[in-house]
Amino acid sequence: MEITARSIRLAFERFIPEPVADLVISGGGAAQPGARAAARDSLRAARRRQFDDLFFDGDAKEAVAFAFLGWLHLRGLPGNVPGVHRSARPRVLGTLTPA
Repeated sequence: MEITARSIRLAFERFIPEPVADLVISGGGAAQPGARAAARDSLRAARRRQFDDLFFDGDAKEAVAFAFLGWLHLRGLPGNVPGVHRSARPRVLGTLTPA
């Protein structure tokens, strides 16, 4: 647990220069008391909350994300964040392949 919490803390220090006011926890470790305690001790945030308590069942995140990306594609809207993954500008992601 400690190595996971440490790697998360180091990633926060490297990629998130601003102080973290709210931390939303999800994934397999979010259900494990030991992992939650290690993250709590490693990350300083004003407030920590469970994803499931705020939104929907976290086990459905991937399905919801892909449905959202499909919705964006069908409307011709970009589904990326420019500057991430070397993309210089907004892009419509994916292709529509009729059955």
